[in-house]
Amino acid sequence: MDKGHLEKIRRKYMKYKQNTGAEIKGVYYISREEPVHSIYENADFSPNTIKDSIRDGELKTDKILNEITKNK
Repeated sequence: MDKGHLEKIRRKYMKYKQNTGAEIKGVYYISREEPVHSIYENADFSPNTIKDSIRDGELKTDKILNEITKNK
């Protein structure tokens, strides 16, 4: 990542902090795992499939955040 891009990110979050009072203390990358076939390959965008995907992401995020909290 080049310095210009990093500076742009710093300015964006400094502005966010000044406007809201919130401070970002860490950033974590959480990727989505898929079974053998992607839901996108089958073009299954049914409400149930989307809700299941969101729920799976929320559960995985909660699990990872709990692990991070335990390790601090």
